[in-house]
Amino acid sequence: MSIVGCMPPALPIEIWERVINYLWTDAVALAACSVVCKAWRARCRYHLITSVDLVDRQRTQWLVRLLNEDPGLRSMVVHVAIYGTFRAGRTTQGPVPHLASFAAGLAKKLPCMKILDLRHAEVAATPLHRLSFVHLSCFTSITTLYLSRVTFSSKPLCARLLCALSNLEQLACEDVLFSSSKVDPSVLPPAVPRVKTLWMDGHSDDVVDLITSELGLAEFMEDVRIGDSPHVLHPPSGRSVMSLLQHAGPSLKQLMIQLRAPPSIKKPHDGAVSKGATASVRPSSYLLESEGSWLSVGHCTILERLIVGCRLPMSTAQGPDSYRNVYSAWLCSLLASTTSQKLSMLVIILDVRLIRYTGASHLLDRAIEFLEQQDSTQMNRLLIGPRFQSLKRVCIHLLCGIEAIPPDHIQWESLVSSHFPKLCERNILQ
Repeated sequence: MSIVGCMPPALPIEIWERVINYLWTDAVALAACSVVCKAWRARCRYHLITSVDLVDRQRTQWLVRLLNEDPGLRSMVVHVAIYGTFRAGRTTQGPVPHLASFAAGLAKKLPCMKILDLRHAEVAATPLHRLSFVHLSCFTSITTLYLSRVTFSSKPLCARLLCALSNLEQLACEDVLFSSSKVDPSVLPPAVPRVKTLWMDGHSDDVVDLITSELGLAEFMEDVRIGDSPHVLHPPSGRSVMSLLQHAGPSLKQLMIQLRAPPSIKKPHDGAVSKGATASVRPSSYLLESEGSWLSVGHCTILERLIVGCRLPMSTAQGPDSYRNVYSAWLCSLLASTTSQKLSMLVIILDVRLIRYTGASHLLDRAIEFLEQQDSTQMNRLLIGPRFQSLKRVCIHLLCGIEAIPPDHIQWESLVSSHFPKLCERNILQ
């Protein structure tokens, strides 16, 4: 038998490309495949280039050389993530001198880049000098900026970064801090982008002050999402949230807010940190402060969609792990603060992922307990009142963990319907 006769049949390149597509998140595998043969190179390069992670200057210089050698690849770059210190496969917060290298090397060369992602970074005035912001201003196609675990040496430095991206529409801030919060208004950029969407989580007070009072970015916002990151331990303070809602309220059409409290935090009665609380953390830094009474959407006069999520504790009953005071009827108070006559959709998410799973009936018991504590009867009357005449859809969801088996759909529907009968009569409860 000849050797040729034992060879497998050649596969069409379309089949190989489908296989390569499954490796789109594995840069190492893609790089290996790219040198197997010329037929594979184009598809591998496409995935390698579409979304690029830059962890140091060497990687940045490689990208600059590649795009200079093959200009046809430039239009493929959509998402660039720039990270801080990278050691032994782990990323930690550190300087990002390669941000300046990236900006200088590729200014006006990435016409389709939409997303700039800055993570685990310490951004200082040196080496990020004024010319770097001139280079960044050439990236006119960027519409989304992610800032995650970033420390700026000063507020003006952050302001220059935001304002350099003149077409910025979406901004995400997660644990963004300033080494110095002092700022001279005269050094702030005169022109600001029209940011329509803001995602915010973590320590954000200084960022909110910059966005609202100092740059005036909030006046253009139509969509605000607060506290929905699964990786952040400490959500923004109530003060910063309310400041943001006050400034963005007149233009805000959608608000999504996740209320949560870590299991280790207990609400003391005297304002001091309790013995069971995490060290040096005051309850006022959490979204669930002052029994939730601080939260109001009264400034959101044209709000159309309101999405509220709350992480339920193991139990709201009295006891050593009680959250009764923290969770008392804040949801009803929030709805009562509504002034918008345009609210058409309300979504309430009961997050039970913190609850140790003992069966679907246990999750239902916790949901019932929460709804009764929130005075669902009053909410039912409130939501059919004149201020909610535009309401067309009310959704109440139970968010379970991966390992949990959720309650039967009919059981959940029956539970919700029993607490909101008048919404059922209007046929808007889903």
